[in-house]
Amino acid sequence: MKFSAIRIFVVFVLVCFVTQLGTRPALADPGRRFGFTFETIDVPGATTTRALGINSHEIVGLFEDTKGTHGFILSKNIFTRFDVPGALSTFVTAVNARGDMAGGYVDAQHTLHGFFFRDGVSRTTSRSRNDPNYLASPM
Repeated sequence: MKFSAIRIFVVFVLVCFVTQLGTRPALADPGRRFGFTFETIDVPGATTTRALGINSHEIVGLFEDTKGTHGFILSKNIFTRFDVPGALSTFVTAVNARGDMAGGYVDAQHTLHGFFFRDGVSRTTSRSRNDPNYLASPM
């Protein structure tokens, strides 16, 4: 009987996978293996909070309150609100190891744009949501 190299490789991978199943924790509790702790994130005064990005020590996202939608960064247990000047709403989707943030905002004409925030300066894109690359990313 002839075996192709692909068949041998597939069998090898399956055997390796099956033999490793018994050495791994149950998938129902993946955090137990690594010691994860899950915590609720609520921006004070917000009606909704959504985490959208994380690095090793900061979480970014959006929150809604009675005045609209705003971006936030959570660092050292302190929430800092982030709004693009003049925007109707802002959301932060990513943060890198330097603390640079990227996300989107809606302007007065209700057009969605991207932004990038680095070293205290916010840079916005002139692209609209009709452009498939409208959201900036620091990554």
